[in-house]
Formats: sequence, structure tokens, C-alpha cells
Amino acid sequence: MIVRFLLCLYIVEFYGAHARTDQEIKAWFFREGMDCNIEHPISPKEMLELKENKIPDTNNAKCFVACVFKKTGMLDSKGMFDAENSIAMTQKDFANDPNRLESSKKLLEACKKVNDEAVSDGEKGCERSVLLHKCFVETAPQVKYNSIFLNIN
Repeated sequence: MIVRFLLCLYIVEFYGAHARTDQEIKAWFFREGMDCNIEHPISPKEMLELKENKIPDTNNAKCFVACVFKKTGMLDSKGMFDAENSIAMTQKDFANDPNRLESSKKLLEACKKVNDEAVSDGEKGCERSVLLHKCFVETAPQVKYNSIFLNIN
């Protein structure tokens, strides 16, 4: 079940020293998600909701997403969206795909605003992860971002 969820995960795909295939990116997110599911276990129902680009209103689901975002470099240790690091990682992964690189940059730039929002969980980043996810889902169609994770047309 977790495999299906992680294969459809909405997270922006990036990171690494070279351009990676979608399969390599999926495998990397799967490994990170497995670790996060130990610390923040989510139910099969919650996995399905995440697959549908919805974050369940449970602390474990929100913190699971934060954990994956932190492990993939999207959130820093203080629970803030690290847009600069995220952009740097996409530049490596999408170096051979200028259209995907450009739409990724637009998406990440647009979602910097989540760092201006007040959250009550501080450095945990669980609440900010919900805001970031929402921004990704709402902004992706506007910037024509095509993702292996976001189920957006």
C-alpha cells in the first residue's frame, strides 16, 4: 500500500548530483517515505487520501509529509520551506529538460510564500508542510508543472 502512495506522492521530484530518471526519483522518495512511516505511521485510508492530493487531518499524516519534505531537502531543520535548496536540486535533475526545469522553478518560487504564514508547531514543520502541499496542488496547473507525483491535469 505504501508503495502505491509513494509512487503517486505529490512531492516535487528532485535532488542528486545528476539528472535522474522518474524511476530513480520514485525509488528515492520510497526509501525516505518508508523511514518516515516508521516515525509517523499512517493508515491505508490516509495513504489513499494522500494519493488523491489531500492531507488527512491527523497529526501523523501531516508530520509524515513534513518528514518526507525534510528528508528530501524541501524543508530545513527549522521546518521552513527551503526554496533555494529545492531549486538547486531541480536544476540538477532537470538539466536536460528545460521546460520541466522552468515550470519547477516557477512552482517553487510561487510557494515561497508559505514561509510567511504563521504556524503553531514551530520547527516540526507539520503545519507548514500542509501549506506547502496546498500551494503545490493549487499552483502546479497555473505554471504547467507536470509531475510524476501530483495528480493534476
